[in-house]
Amino acid sequence: GEQSKLYWRNKTREIFANGLDACYFSGNTALAFLFMEKSRAVLLNDKLIELGALAQLPMQEALIQRQQEVDLTSLQQTASSISADSPSYAGQQLRLLRDREKFERYVRSLENKYPVYYQYKYADSVPSLRALQSYLAENRTTFLHFFTTDTVNYILCIEASAARLVRLPEKVVDRVRHFLGQCADEQRQNTGYTAFAAESHHLYELLFQPLSVRPGRVIVCSDEFLLPFESLYRDKEGKQPLLYDYAFSYVYSARTLLKTAAIRPAKGNFIGFAPVSFVTGLHLADLKLSADSLRSAAAAYQQTDLYTNASATRNNFLQKISGYAVANVFSHAQADSNGNEPVLFMQDSIIHLSELQLLPFPATQLVVLSACQTGAGRNASGEGIYSLARGFSSAGIPAVAATLWEADESAIYAVSARFHYYLSRGEPKDLALQKAKLDYIHTSDRSAMLPWYWANLIIIGNTAPVRLSVAPSGWWGSARWAGWWGSGRRAGWWWVVAVVLVTGMGIGGYFHWKQRR
Repeated sequence: GEQSKLYWRNKTREIFANGLDACYFSGNTALAFLFMEKSRAVLLNDKLIELGALAQLPMQEALIQRQQEVDLTSLQQTASSISADSPSYAGQQLRLLRDREKFERYVRSLENKYPVYYQYKYADSVPSLRALQSYLAENRTTFLHFFTTDTVNYILCIEASAARLVRLPEKVVDRVRHFLGQCADEQRQNTGYTAFAAESHHLYELLFQPLSVRPGRVIVCSDEFLLPFESLYRDKEGKQPLLYDYAFSYVYSARTLLKTAAIRPAKGNFIGFAPVSFVTGLHLADLKLSADSLRSAAAAYQQTDLYTNASATRNNFLQKISGYAVANVFSHAQADSNGNEPVLFMQDSIIHLSELQLLPFPATQLVVLSACQTGAGRNASGEGIYSLARGFSSAGIPAVAATLWEADESAIYAVSARFHYYLSRGEPKDLALQKAKLDYIHTSDRSAMLPWYWANLIIIGNTAPVRLSVAPSGWWGSARWAGWWGSGRRAGWWWVVAVVLVTGMGIGGYFHWKQRR
């Protein structure tokens, strides 16, 4: 089971630390990349491989397996809610054991019956350093691979034509966690800004400056922490955040980044959920601005579907979200580092992290979680943060925008609206988020400079532009018009051809009508 796997992931970590030491002293960056990948997000990678293997099955068999997983997860949640001294505890555990064995027998029968499914499921190859560098060259970006333990700390900086392994002079995890505590505290930032800026600058000197990364796009694969690098300052005074020069995104591993699963056709471009208020038993504050903010975000797209107030239910969320290219949730979430399962709140109930992993074959390319702490959770060595964002990633959704600490309601809504504006116009996700944050800073008062307002929303996963079935409405500034001038020139030509044809038909029809009269 997963707990056993996590135990051995932690137990074998020293092997990879020794391997990286050997790579550092011998100057072997290709092997260092292999060790880092072998030590990173193995359980998540296994999950994504299983999803890919399902695509090798007949649809009926895949649906049966998926439904059995859903039933098993539901049974596990019920069993975990029963205390060990309850009379029904033993019976529930026995039923869970039997259902798990039944599911495993069914999976083994599929492995025997469909050899391609078996081969795909157990193929676990690590991409080469050269393959990653080809991706980086195509996307003009830099990849930062971190490996941190109590004894060694390494950064592998990978560019399109070079790679270098840097050994850090001091332990960084505790320092980063202390800084994240400052990031999440508006009052500490405001009243002690000088100390905050100095700490931010020190982390910049420790984690980023030695790498000499050129301004532009940067992918961060962090380890033991999830730090918003855009909040680090080049200067001690706190006037030059890295946000001004870099568009950051975050991944669990290079394997998950390079995995190119086929995206199902979506029936719409945008779906949104904003419960606004919640049933009494959930004890949650109202989010009075959320419905209007959701409509503002949806205005950037055509083919939208919005669920607000009483329609933003758990059932609608689980059944509907998978059919749209972009999904946005304006709600509350809850996560901590104590091992409790992260949850997302709908109007009538909650959704657990484990349930998100079982969304039925999503066509979704991006989920935006405009809620608190959706990127927070328990850290597992080598696996990353077990957050709501990870739950969507485990379901095969290639990108998630998640928050790292409690969000300011007006700030997160303003950034989200601009983010969707740029996404709908064909911008890559990381550049769209960078521009949205810069817009927020430049159009707000001086207090908006505090990273507490804007740095908590980050992109995790693939940053490619979202493929929409219908371009945004409007002529000037629309994706169709942008396509005429930019990368979508072919779409622009078709649009012009269509306009000419319609105009010609209209003129011809007019003269034909006039001649008949």
